[in-house]
Amino acid sequence: MSWKERLERLEAKNRELEKTLSKFKRAGALAVVLMMSAFLMGTHESAPPPPSPGGSSSGGSATFKTVTAERFVLKDGHGKMRGVFTVQKDNSSTLFFYGSEGKIRIALNVLNDKGPNLAFFDAEGNLRSFLGVRNDGTPQLRFNAKNRKARLRLDLTANNTPAIALYDNENRSRLFMFVRENLPLLTFTDTKGKLRVGLGMTRDQNGSVRILNAEGKITHTLP
Repeated sequence: MSWKERLERLEAKNRELEKTLSKFKRAGALAVVLMMSAFLMGTHESAPPPPSPGGSSSGGSATFKTVTAERFVLKDGHGKMRGVFTVQKDNSSTLFFYGSEGKIRIALNVLNDKGPNLAFFDAEGNLRSFLGVRNDGTPQLRFNAKNRKARLRLDLTANNTPAIALYDNENRSRLFMFVRENLPLLTFTDTKGKLRVGLGMTRDQNGSVRILNAEGKITHTLP
């Protein structure tokens, strides 16, 4: 059997494998997972190496140092999918890890429009923690409640200002802590996002408190 015939037979087997793996569809990007190990099996021993660009092959078993594909799937000894490495439709690359129960637990992404990030999920598949770097180079760390709404976020802004934000049950930011120009500040906002209380330290190292009304006007100051 020629190399071309062997390759055509292997490609036919891969097409059958794609149909079998279609049950592992995950949210569009994981629509069809291609298992390259099926290609490697049967080629190392039975198939001769393809001819080199400069002439015929020298014979012997083939050695593969590079495998090229758009999707890979990792299965455990029980046949359960435990990992997927894929390129999504927008050309973003993603590496998924699944628990033994089939729920996603970790996702490592390089997104074209948002930069790289690492996401952690609970046993029910809810996103609970998120570490990322935006395209402008600023990092962020976020913690979510079980309903996937943010409750705590840590940021470093473009001008290197560290900041911490706390959210209420409705995913509204209510408290900010940050250090700007070497001065610590603490602010409280209402449910509409309006600043209502500000605590900080002045340049002469004195404490300061500002209380504002719903229109944003200062009504009380201390000292």
